[in-house]
Amino acid sequence: MTCPSEIILKRFEAFIKNEPEFIHNLYSTKSDFIKFFPQKEDYVLHFSDLRRDTIPLKLNITKEIIKSTLAYVYYIERFFTIEEGEIIYYSKTVFIKEDSTWRILKETREKTIFNANRNV
Repeated sequence: MTCPSEIILKRFEAFIKNEPEFIHNLYSTKSDFIKFFPQKEDYVLHFSDLRRDTIPLKLNITKEIIKSTLAYVYYIERFFTIEEGEIIYYSKTVFIKEDSTWRILKETREKTIFNANRNV
């Protein structure tokens, strides 16, 4: 079985490989993500906009905590966008185990922007 940290890494790789359907499948049916994008096609359209404007740079997992049917992964992601420049996300993802599979339940992020053209 794949651990939650590996799922975060695979999701980052799927972003790079342009695999939105794979990303959609990682989420729990109880997640806000699925409530917002109930159909894969909805997310695929949104994802095409993300991919056009965003370049993933780096992912660093800092901590994983597993407690029975819940897990927490803390990590730092770096992206580049034309509009904002380099963006760093400090993220926490909560996983729930459903049918012996870890699924993403909830995510929180703090965002820092590094852009030479803007005072941030």
